[in-house]
Amino acid sequence: MIAIKTVSAPVLAAGAIAVAFGQYEKVLKAEVGFDDPFDDSTVYGHERAISDNIVTVTVRKAVSTGAGVWGNWAVADDSDIAGGTLTVVVEGE
Repeated sequence: MIAIKTVSAPVLAAGAIAVAFGQYEKVLKAEVGFDDPFDDSTVYGHERAISDNIVTVTVRKAVSTGAGVWGNWAVADDSDIAGGTLTVVVEGE
């Protein structure tokens, strides 16, 4: 079965948010989408991890240091994705 959860203005702890799907014992697959802010000097990405029926999404960012040089990936914070929406689509059993 498929389920979708949307979190508006997600609050991150160390760059991550846990989204629980209590209707399932186990999440088999998960896809994540989020509104990354439009910012010429920052790029955003995400990682996901599944543990039983919880999907943990870590949002990361890399900031331009100028002249097309990008810094290392770091975890994002709430202000980076303020006003955004995170959507998690799962297949569970």
